[in-house]
Amino acid sequence: MSSYDRRLEKNLHAPKPIHPVWRGFGCLLILLLPVISYAASDLLINYGVKNHWAIPPSLLGRLRAPDIFWKVPGLRPIVSFLYHQVNLPAKLALALLILFILTGLLSLIYATMYRVIGTPKYGPLDAPPIKPKKRRKNMVR
Repeated sequence: MSSYDRRLEKNLHAPKPIHPVWRGFGCLLILLLPVISYAASDLLINYGVKNHWAIPPSLLGRLRAPDIFWKVPGLRPIVSFLYHQVNLPAKLALALLILFILTGLLSLIYATMYRVIGTPKYGPLDAPPIKPKKRRKNMVR
C-alpha cells in the first residue's frame, strides 16, 4: 500500500470539519434564545395579568427568601434584586416553555434543511443496499 493510498484511506474515515461560521451561529443561538424567551415571557405574563388570564396564583407575586439569605452579606444584593422582580416564577416557567418550543422548531428546521441539502445517505466506503430476493411460491399439486 502506497503512502497515497494510506492518506486517502485516512481522509475517508476522518469526519468533515465544521465550518467556523456554524460554530459562531450556534454560540449566538445559545446566548440569544434564552434572552428572547425571557423577553417574550415577560411580555406575555404582564399582558396576561392585565387581562385576567388563568395563571396559577402560586406563580404570581414576589419571591420570598428565608431570613438567613438576608443575613449573608454576599447574598443580600442578589436576594434584594430577585425580591424586587414581580411575577418572576411565572416568567421563568413560561420562558422555559418558550425556550423548549423555540429549540424544537429550530431543530425541526435544521433537520429539514439537512435532509434536503445535506450529505448523501451512503458514503464512498458503504456497500450498496441489499435488495431482497423475490421468492417464487412453490405450487403443490
